[in-house]
This record gives sequence, C-alpha cells and structure tokens, in this order.
Amino acid sequence: METTAVKAQRLLEEIANLRNMTKQEPPAGYLDVTGWAKQFDLKKSQTRRHLTELVKAGKLKAVRLRREVNGRITMVTFYG
Repeated sequence: METTAVKAQRLLEEIANLRNMTKQEPPAGYLDVTGWAKQFDLKKSQTRRHLTELVKAGKLKAVRLRREVNGRITMVTFYG
C-alpha cells in the first residue's frame, strides 16, 4: 500500500512530464507576433492584422503551438 507521500510524488512526476511534453519549438523561420513586430517596427496589433491578411491571401503559413506563458500553457500562433 502506497503512502500519501509516494502518491503525491508520483503525481508531481506525471505533471512534470506533461509540462515537458507541452514545450514545442516552432519550425525554422517562424516567428510569433512580437518577433514580426520587432522586424517590421510596428505595434503588435498592426502586425497581427497584416499577418492575418497575408495568411488569408495564402502568402504566409500559420502554426499554433503550445507554449508556457506566465506559468500557464497557452496556444501561441507562429507565422512563417
């Protein structure tokens, strides 16, 4: 029979494994909105609007990956 400490340790290890699995790297040449905004020297909202227009026109591809942002796992869009 397992003690509560052993169960807690096993649970923490499973959570750590899930967290490590969620870290995905974008393909080469893909940047998020912040990266493109720095390159174009625009605000993030303007950059996002231009990027979505390019994706709709078929001139750019968008990839959504899991990222840890401020301690939370969220989906971040990368464009390339």
